[in-house]
Amino acid sequence: MNALLIIDMQENYFEKHGYNREIIPKVNRRIEAATTQKELVVYVKNIAGTDFAEGLQMVSGDVFMKKAPDAFSNPELDTFLKKNKVTVVEAIGIDGNCCVYKTALGAVRCGYETYFNPECVGAKSGAVKQKVIEEMRKKGIRII
Repeated sequence: MNALLIIDMQENYFEKHGYNREIIPKVNRRIEAATTQKELVVYVKNIAGTDFAEGLQMVSGDVFMKKAPDAFSNPELDTFLKKNKVTVVEAIGIDGNCCVYKTALGAVRCGYETYFNPECVGAKSGAVKQKVIEEMRKKGIRII
């Protein structure tokens, strides 16, 4: 089973922190594809954040809270994924240079085959830094 993890797509990150809203339709298209392919769609929120971004598709009630950049810092996420026989994880959302990146590394540490899709990942600098992508490749994360 594959799981799509949508990281920190919260309204305050767009309003107060300046992330570009252009990422929302891209994430929505990936959510639609995941639903069609019968992938598990899981949302992750930072406890310091607000509600999910306006316009973000919500196709499941599977929502996990986190206090640290790595979503796997909440052990309930790993337990839930293993219970659902997930072996492959794709991490998307914001920020690719921090929370999505750290979550991808956390997925590898937990034993998941892990994918990172830069097209569906926002970053404050406008793009995910090349050094972050190279570090992920070194750790075995596949860049789509």
